[in-house]
Amino acid sequence: MLPTDNLLALLEAGGLTTLLLLALSLASLAVAITKLFAFAGVRGRAPEQLTDRVVRAAAEGDFRSAREACRHAEASFLGVRRRVPLADVYASVLETTSDPGPALREAAYARLDRETLQLERGLGFLSTMGSVSPFIGLFGTVIGVIRAFAALGSGADTGTAAGLQPVMAGIAEALVATAAGLFVAVPAVIFYNAFVRALKRQQALGEQGLAVLCAELEGRTAPPTHATLSPLPY
Repeated sequence: MLPTDNLLALLEAGGLTTLLLLALSLASLAVAITKLFAFAGVRGRAPEQLTDRVVRAAAEGDFRSAREACRHAEASFLGVRRRVPLADVYASVLETTSDPGPALREAAYARLDRETLQLERGLGFLSTMGSVSPFIGLFGTVIGVIRAFAALGSGADTGTAAGLQPVMAGIAEALVATAAGLFVAVPAVIFYNAFVRALKRQQALGEQGLAVLCAELEGRTAPPTHATLSPLPY
């Protein structure tokens, strides 16, 4: 009978490879949970609603309302409130004391890139786990198959339950290692793709909002142009 009646028996059957994958699974889960809270201000409707309010207020010349929207832009995840990262990006433009121009626009986009890079920290680990875990599981599978064939070649009587047990233990180790590798890889890939999509969405919203905001600031502070009168012909 294969040891599939409880988790501890499965881990014992999978050998050291499965224990390693279990540790990697716990680490991936910890990173994913941490990122879920960190991404509370990136996912959902909060970034889109903030961008719409800021763009609409800037188009109407009501920069005070735009600053208020940035000041109170928050989102929550499981009761924990997080600030919307785009609010700091827009606020850095609205609260500047320098003249709007190419330098301000470049600084705003640099701030947006910096916020994105901060949120990207830790995602590389999830991506690595999604790519490497199946190969670690495959390594355990190969070891299990080798042990099964070694038991077959040992000359033991496989016609009895006692003689068949080493062979079945090797096969069980191979299968459990394969399953453990997939168990680690699939959630890591799902979380990684979800976080990357949220970052791309934030980047697109931020670029759209900054383009409108900087254009409105530049247009409202540009010096008026005076038309020159052509001399009258005589």
